[in-house]
Amino acid sequence: MLSVIIPHYQGKRLLQQCLHSLFENWVSRSPASAPPIPSERSDAWLPLFNSLELIIVDNNSADGSRKFLNKLNSNFQTSSRHPDFSTKSKSSGSSVDGVPGMVIRHPLKMLKKFQHDNGDGNKQHDILSHYPESPPRHPESPPRHPELVSGSSEGGKLTTMVVHPAEDAEPSATMSEDQHDNNVAIPDNIEIKTILNKTNLGFAKAVNQGARLARGDYILVLNDDVRLAPDWLAEMEKTIKSRKGKKVAAYGGVILNGSGKRLESLGLRYNMAGRAENTGNGELWVKAQKKYQRWLAAPHFILGPNGAAAVYRRDIFLKLGGFDESLFAYLEDVDFALRLWNSRWQAVFVPGAKAFHFGGATSGKMGNLRQRMAVRNWWWLLIKNYPLRIFWKHGPEILLERMRNAAYLIKNTKKGEWPATLKWCGQNLLKLPAIWKQRKPLPRLAKVKRGTLS
Repeated sequence: MLSVIIPHYQGKRLLQQCLHSLFENWVSRSPASAPPIPSERSDAWLPLFNSLELIIVDNNSADGSRKFLNKLNSNFQTSSRHPDFSTKSKSSGSSVDGVPGMVIRHPLKMLKKFQHDNGDGNKQHDILSHYPESPPRHPESPPRHPELVSGSSEGGKLTTMVVHPAEDAEPSATMSEDQHDNNVAIPDNIEIKTILNKTNLGFAKAVNQGARLARGDYILVLNDDVRLAPDWLAEMEKTIKSRKGKKVAAYGGVILNGSGKRLESLGLRYNMAGRAENTGNGELWVKAQKKYQRWLAAPHFILGPNGAAAVYRRDIFLKLGGFDESLFAYLEDVDFALRLWNSRWQAVFVPGAKAFHFGGATSGKMGNLRQRMAVRNWWWLLIKNYPLRIFWKHGPEILLERMRNAAYLIKNTKKGEWPATLKWCGQNLLKLPAIWKQRKPLPRLAKVKRGTLS
């Protein structure tokens, strides 16, 4: 099983498009389209991921996203249940957001078209045409029952929806245009779970919530403003399967900007002065394909994947503590990549897996949040991870980088934002003693002779 974790805050339309690209990937890599299984190697064509678990963690969106999720829920009808549990399951034994247990529903057959822009100007696309019909069920076979999944959500409301197609369901003839716009067709073999947080807990904590609830061997951390190329999952699955059993715990691919014209990342690089770089960031994709021809030729090792679309082994992700929740958002992928590298686990770049990132779609609506996070999180990352000898060795370079972060914040802070920004800076200065106590220096960093890790 592959568990996909999508932290979400605002941006309902982008979330819909993200889900469409994910479902399209899931169907296109269906085993039904694979070549016949060779007799001498019975597992040669078996998929690594037999089912998909989708976990959407909403951080109290106020732009209609909750309405969309509720409408998504409304496309699910309460189905027959195992006699051992009721609508609000007693099996989980926990109270989440004041609601004991979880509600488990089956979907109605959704035959409406999903509105999206696929890049060629055609915004109407019948995605159900890509989905194979469910196999007929024997008339005497018993009805399928959903599987109960228990979990908790640390301050959030957890709703679990185990998805199977309802064979006898019909589309609603009275569906409004608004409902039409909010429907997403869901293929087979997918479980959908939503965690509805009461407040914005940040990207890092939302991912950790999903990872603790997930059941897959691998988790795909996916930004809600990312669209996957149709063969992204097939390419990723092929590479993961070829590296299974080896000391690899992270995978990432090519990330382009929303238009596909510019490159955003070919993986992370790290400078000991406290500067992270996305290889190829900002370069024209047409030219970058020639410049990085050898880089793009075959899968190879990198420091870590860009967190916009990254696959991790779930057991290793949890063992290393997941993303650092004190960072809230930004640099959590860099921080985790360093801890992964320090633990001698490897990350692999998958050149055939391309994704399109509409970066800043959320933070761009939140004033100078990105700049504030850059100033604070770099200090947090260095204080918690750096052995003291690195501060002595790279002190001037580190201070220069932090001054650049501060200048970036000053430049992008509007006049009316200064009172709140100064208050925020003061609050975080008071947190420094607590951050210092959380220090867990990474020994391997002290042995780095060159200035850059890649």
